[in-house]
Amino acid sequence: MIYFAWVDSTDSTFSAAFQREDESVFSFTVDHSEGDFASLSIEILNPRVGLLGVARSRWAWLSHDDGTTVTPLFFGRLVGVPERVTEEIVSLTFVARPLNYTTLKQAVADGLRVLPWFDPVWIGADRRTDPDVALEARTALYHIDRTSLAVTVSDIVAGEAGTVDIGGGFFRESLDMRYTQIPARRVRVNAEMTWQQQASGSIDISRSICDAFAVAGTTLTNRISTFTGEGLLRDWPRTGQSIGAGWRVGPVQLPRVDGVNVAPRGQVANTVFHRVYFPEWVVEPSMVLDYSADRARAETFAFTVASATQEMIADNDDEDVIELDFASSAAAEPIDGVIPIGDLRRRTWFQTDRGRDSLRYLMLVARARLVAQARAVEISADVPFATAITLSCRHSATLADARIPGGSATGKVVRYSFGLTGEDGALTGSVTIACTIGTGGTITPVDAVPGYAEGGYVDTGYQVNVGGEELLLTGDMAFDHFGGTEIADDGIDFFNVTPETVVQDCTVINGPTAQRAVILTQTVTPQEAINLLNQSFTQVQLTMFPVDGVSFLTAYELTDIRLTIPQTINLEAA
Repeated sequence: MIYFAWVDSTDSTFSAAFQREDESVFSFTVDHSEGDFASLSIEILNPRVGLLGVARSRWAWLSHDDGTTVTPLFFGRLVGVPERVTEEIVSLTFVARPLNYTTLKQAVADGLRVLPWFDPVWIGADRRTDPDVALEARTALYHIDRTSLAVTVSDIVAGEAGTVDIGGGFFRESLDMRYTQIPARRVRVNAEMTWQQQASGSIDISRSICDAFAVAGTTLTNRISTFTGEGLLRDWPRTGQSIGAGWRVGPVQLPRVDGVNVAPRGQVANTVFHRVYFPEWVVEPSMVLDYSADRARAETFAFTVASATQEMIADNDDEDVIELDFASSAAAEPIDGVIPIGDLRRRTWFQTDRGRDSLRYLMLVARARLVAQARAVEISADVPFATAITLSCRHSATLADARIPGGSATGKVVRYSFGLTGEDGALTGSVTIACTIGTGGTITPVDAVPGYAEGGYVDTGYQVNVGGEELLLTGDMAFDHFGGTEIADDGIDFFNVTPETVVQDCTVINGPTAQRAVILTQTVTPQEAINLLNQSFTQVQLTMFPVDGVSFLTAYELTDIRLTIPQTINLEAA
């Protein structure tokens, strides 16, 4: 017995009240394909009324009574214009689409937008709210239940609702097996992240200057000395003066301390007729440089994911490789009020925890493509109506037959249908499953090699691994740790700026040792001695690493990443 009841959209819970025959059903077919809405095509005796009248209900419940149990089969709304309205039999089409489908789908997608399954840095701002984009790194499709209209997601390999063991319970002549595609077995991913590294602050370089003077002959700690002090102090850069490449002079103090904190010192010139004394100026310098860094950063990451699948063609030398290219500058741009890189002072993206999640997202996208490609075989069969009405596209199913390689196959239900034929009143059913042709197996990662201390000695997150492998959260991929990769730049860490990292060179020309030698050069008159010394005035040559207007590129590449694919049909079986 087939029941058909006209209802309202709010009558979404099936009850005994809907076990009625509002229309005389001649035939029907319920068809549901993976990722789509279930549909009901039904033929009823022409009621000779306006089915699209404003006051009429446009939703319907279809159910089946086998004499013991009443099973709801379909809940949906009338779509389109009834066909053959002048004949005895009218054709209607219903679709199991909730009125608020877009809202429900978006709510499901919102729950999927979590790292590393969803990473907005690789997704354009105009696509981040697209619910379909939320599945790009997942081996899943949206599923709409044909009776409850619940919106969920379902994996394309293993059904969440379990596996229905159909075995040989199908009509033998209906069995059909076909190859749907020759799967690509490798995905090459090329990703580039660019951002502007920005930082500002101050650094005291007094010690660097004093150290350079010590090399040039100053014997007093933390002080500088020269016999041409007046000119040196007059030419010293002043506060606020730009010295280029992102550097500006900050506070400067140059107090002269000889004769104050330090005993007067000097050198007598070697003249023939006169005794000339040249005082040695001693200064206790304090010099701070302010920096404003703005550096172009780029990191590229390249890797290939290789999956093991069974051979489908004899000559596969020119197998296709899927190329996926990603380019972004969003690491340093606010997304929902948060800058992904966390701090613009960072000199790396991929070696941060957030950047590693970003890399995992790319791997998951590659994995999703390969798994979808591996669903290369479909098997269809006609099954009893009682079997078909238990199915959904959240199930997997097993079919057994000697004509199937290996004697049986298990696959995800990608389509099923059931119905009633009008000519003979027969109840029918069919199912199509998609099988993956992987080689199966598991991944055992190589033990990680910590970069600082033995594993377990320090808390998680305190150190990075520089060797071994990491298992992707899906458990079917392993990739090399890359924490030991050296960042290609000048070594400046803006979280810990020190003179050693920003002062490229500080050299004193004509320091006290060289000037003393000039003073001791034999001259005839004092003026000759003064002239010689003036020609050997003290200079400080300071070279800072540029913090502005420079760019750096760090390139990472991993060896082939292994991906295992489930084997739900064995094409190589005898």
